[in-house]
Amino acid sequence: MSAKRPLIVDMEICDTVKNPLEAEGSLVDAFCEANGGMVMFTKDGEDDSEKRPTDPEDAKHPYNRAERWVSACDTVAQLYVDVRYDPAKELAGDRFTFSFPVGSERNEPYNVGFEPYNGSDLEKKIAEALVKRFHGEGDDYEAYKGVADLDADSVGMEGTAKIWYIGRFLDGFIFDTNIDEVKQIIYGEVRKTGSAHSYDVQNPDLITAFYYIVPHLKYGQWATLVTTSTNAYGTTGKSGGSSTSTSSNGYTSSYYDYLNYLNYSQMYYGNNGYYGGYYNDYYGYGGLGNYGYYGGYYGGYGGNYDSGETVTTTEVYTDIPSFSPLIFQIYIEPDGE
Repeated sequence: MSAKRPLIVDMEICDTVKNPLEAEGSLVDAFCEANGGMVMFTKDGEDDSEKRPTDPEDAKHPYNRAERWVSACDTVAQLYVDVRYDPAKELAGDRFTFSFPVGSERNEPYNVGFEPYNGSDLEKKIAEALVKRFHGEGDDYEAYKGVADLDADSVGMEGTAKIWYIGRFLDGFIFDTNIDEVKQIIYGEVRKTGSAHSYDVQNPDLITAFYYIVPHLKYGQWATLVTTSTNAYGTTGKSGGSSTSTSSNGYTSSYYDYLNYLNYSQMYYGNNGYYGGYYNDYYGYGGLGNYGYYGGYYGGYGGNYDSGETVTTTEVYTDIPSFSPLIFQIYIEPDGE
């Protein structure tokens, strides 16, 4: 198209979606049903539905119940959270099942044909990286006992949480993460070092789903959320793209020439120069030394000179289509760490 030439395209319409919101809601429900089941709480438990239990010892509390996914908010549909998520359990085989079409019995994870998504051990590698990163190994290993045994406060509506996350589509494709070990697995390199995202509940800067879920999570807790685009990037999605930054490793050759000019000046006008200190050592004693008015300043700069080469880093952002349900695996850093 950019060459301004006409073309002919043969297309096959595989499906039509008259109500995209309903369609993606069905996909979210299908994913949850295929990965441990779900339950939708209501405010008063009317119409034979369940009211959210408040006692952690209740068998139907999210900490204990058979279903893996529970509604995060009584008034928001298709926003589910798994508070019992633990990457160490994935190493024992309790992993998410990503299929395409979503929720089908076909064992075709990841709707792409290139590495690393075409390998069956991807989820194991990611789980191993998460456990090693956040729980250590050997003598440094600290087992995560689960949210029910986590002796910590919840983030609350007034709190701030430092969040590590992996963002995925329902077929398992990872579109974003701030965890370097996961970047290495997915992209084969770490172009930009990740850091925990500081999330202020009073000034939320992430998708709406986090606002409903993070306040109820404890510091030091793992969790997973799945939601429709209503609580994510909506009907517009999020445009992909790239950003490029350049950094210098030294001074340019023209600046080095300027320093040489100063050195030349002191040779004639410095204390030991041709004119024998006529300018009272104004340009520094002994070359770009440390005794003159400009001695230390120019001396330091001259000593740090190198080739002046630059390093260019390009960061690429994945496009998120409109009406896209999303999954986030998240870890809340322990309070005060």
